[in-house]
Amino acid sequence: MIDGKVVSAAGVTAADDGVQVAALLHGDRVAQEIQLQIQYAPEPPFNSGTPASAPPEILAAARSANREITEARLTTAKRIAARLGVVTENRQVD
Repeated sequence: MIDGKVVSAAGVTAADDGVQVAALLHGDRVAQEIQLQIQYAPEPPFNSGTPASAPPEILAAARSANREITEARLTTAKRIAARLGVVTENRQVD
């Protein structure tokens, strides 16, 4: 909630409030990237909560920002799958 110089967040509105605060402090683009990264889409302040709804430039920025950690997690998952004898396939997951 924004009331003059006071900004607060609690309960079920905390994510929505946080995205709005990010927009106030860092602009709509950063807020949309955050919204996409946490996949917050119930009735969002921006329509960026899923890869399908995010603007292409926001999706590209989020993927770029998370590329290193995503590749590390994929490598770990493949190593564990191989150890467990689980067959995997190479494909991008959105």
